[in-house]
Amino acid sequence: MSRDVALLPMNMVRCAVPAEVFDRLLRDLTEGRLILRTTVLPLARIAEAVETRRKGGGRGTLAVLM
Repeated sequence: MSRDVALLPMNMVRCAVPAEVFDRLLRDLTEGRLILRTTVLPLARIAEAVETRRKGGGRGTLAVLM
């Protein structure tokens, strides 16, 4: 069964972020000045998540909770 499963990141960025930039982003996020558009769906709705992305729908991050 594991041969039929693949975990693929939709978007992954790896770069060094200076501590002061990270601290500012975290502070803005926790104080409500920065809002991340994130939709979290349970694993039971994975077909909906895949279809949404396939059609180009949805804004921000779409995460499936396993």
